Amino acid sequence: MRRVGKYCARITFPFDALQPLGSHPISDPLWSIENSQVVHYGCDSRRHEKMIEVSKFDYVLQRIRVCWHDDGGYNCGRCDKFLHFRLALTMQGLRVESCDPLVNYSELVGAHVNNEGEYTEWNDNLILAQKVGHKKAQKALQKLLNTYKTKKAIKLLDDSLLGGRLFNFKRWVLS
Repeated sequence: MRRVGKYCARITFPFDALQPLGSHPISDPLWSIENSQVVHYGCDSRRHEKMIEVSKFDYVLQRIRVCWHDDGGYNCGRCDKFLHFRLALTMQGLRVESCDPLVNYSELVGAHVNNEGEYTEWNDNLILAQKVGHKKAQKALQKLLNTYKTKKAIKLLDDSLLGGRLFNFKRWVLS
């Protein structure tokens, strides 16, 4: 049988924030068979650290695609994924022709943090803000993440003490 080769699976989250999501360092190698090998990589660094490495090659940085929306442009410039990217670029002092630096942190007010994956991505931006001493970004991101943690705590209490009645009542009122 002919050897197919080696496939690399890139991970979204670093080791300290792994979650059961599409790719995982434990399960990725299990996809290997006798004529092909699946190798996992990417857990050794956070998203903003990967961006710093990519920024060493301006040609690549200028052409990076972070958004999966296909609206005729290269990046939509509106989704949360692009907002993560834009914020990280701004805090690192990097420029990309396809977007302006983030100067108005009120744009983070509408950002979504609805699950642990989104929390981890925004927390990565917070870690970067703390590393570079960006106080405005730290404050905005801390508020965003605290709102998620508060909602999560209320949901946990509702589930534990009220059997989810509060959440069901809210859903009933809004319908």
